[in-house]
Amino acid sequence: MNHYDVIIVGTGAGGGTLARHLAGSGKRILLLERGGWLAREPQNWSAADVFIDNRYISPDTWYDAEGKAFQPQIHYFVGGATKLYGAALYRLRREDFGLLHQGRAALPGARGQGGGLDRAAGQRSLPPSGGLPRAAHPAAV
Repeated sequence: MNHYDVIIVGTGAGGGTLARHLAGSGKRILLLERGGWLAREPQNWSAADVFIDNRYISPDTWYDAEGKAFQPQIHYFVGGATKLYGAALYRLRREDFGLLHQGRAALPGARGQGGGLDRAAGQRSLPPSGGLPRAAHPAAV
């Protein structure tokens, strides 16, 4: 039986970044990925093929809580769904971390004052660069 110090499930934006960060640590790391390599072909660069014709969407069928079938619009490839996600990442603003309001009525489960839903983590509570010194941050390498 093999022993690993770290097992990373998925090679997308999160798993791939973590693997890159841990690569020089000396730890035995196992990466698990459901998909294979995405073929290099002209259709990779075609928005119509990728997003309209769903050329790379998995044929899986998932089921909701009521047992109703749906197609999850998911991709399984080395590199994760980030291979085909359109290169769009959220750039959160300071106000995205504030209170959520729904008119003047309080939302169910609201905490705090003013009828808003207090978010669990505020922007100021997050350390810069994910808590890593800038030189050690994977994106800086």
